[in-house]
Amino acid sequence: MSRSNKKQAKSSEPTPPTCFFPVFSPDLWTDQIHEEWIRNVLKNRQDLAREQLKRTKGLMNSKVRDRLVADYEWLISSLQLPDLDDQHVLADGICR
Repeated sequence: MSRSNKKQAKSSEPTPPTCFFPVFSPDLWTDQIHEEWIRNVLKNRQDLAREQLKRTKGLMNSKVRDRLVADYEWLISSLQLPDLDDQHVLADGICR
């Protein structure tokens, strides 16, 4: 296949999405999301202490302003997802 044909073939292929729903943006979080990542890190890294991760949480909240979402809890119970443990993430995204 010639170079020009390769370019033409590539352009006819579907392109993958370039972004996801903003709901799943990692740059915003809640206290519940903080607790979830802390719990998972502690499960996988026994060499770390909860206090170390709480310090990291505090630094995240203080250095990156306006990223802690609040007042989303009222929405959680009305959301239906296959994994109920993800309702808080979706509620957080909706309430941004």
